[in-house]
Amino acid sequence: MSNGFIYNCHKCGFVLDVSCSLISELDTLTHASHKHPLIFSSTTNDEECSACSSKGRIFRCTKCEFTLDFGCATLPHTVKYKQHEHPFTLSYIAEDDSGEYYCDICEEERNHPKHWFYYCEECSYPTHPKCIFGKYSYDGGGDYRNVKFGINYISIVHQHPLTFVQETKDDSHCNNCGLPCEDIAYACATCNISFHMGCA
Repeated sequence: MSNGFIYNCHKCGFVLDVSCSLISELDTLTHASHKHPLIFSSTTNDEECSACSSKGRIFRCTKCEFTLDFGCATLPHTVKYKQHEHPFTLSYIAEDDSGEYYCDICEEERNHPKHWFYYCEECSYPTHPKCIFGKYSYDGGGDYRNVKFGINYISIVHQHPLTFVQETKDDSHCNNCGLPCEDIAYACATCNISFHMGCA
């Protein structure tokens, strides 16, 4: 998801954001997480990513079973989290051998010790990538790395400017369709109402 610059094919509806456009399927991908080069898989079948277990188009190592999807291949090495003073570093291996791994933001278990996570070494503070970036409420995957919140939008469904926001009130419902607004929405601060992206 992105509300930044994108490449768009109007004939077939193909959309590509800038960070994904910088990775060519003809090039070899070198990633800090793996010692061998990775190539973009030519198969159109969805395959499992070694770093997160999601299924999709992947980069494959020709020497071993390692795979990476586009989301994991483009994760930043370091990132700041709004409610933490130190930067987080992307970690490729479990922080210890305890066998119990939790996210300190959502306090839920991190499912697999081989799944990547962000870690603040100063505070011994591990977290899911989705908890650092936010996740889509409607499909459970992805993140908001390429979304800029706070942008105003003029809509024909409402007389005031609407602001693109991530955090809505728990009881917020779309003023257009009446369904709950979860995770992201357009909000009117003047009227204290919200709209789904599609409804705005």
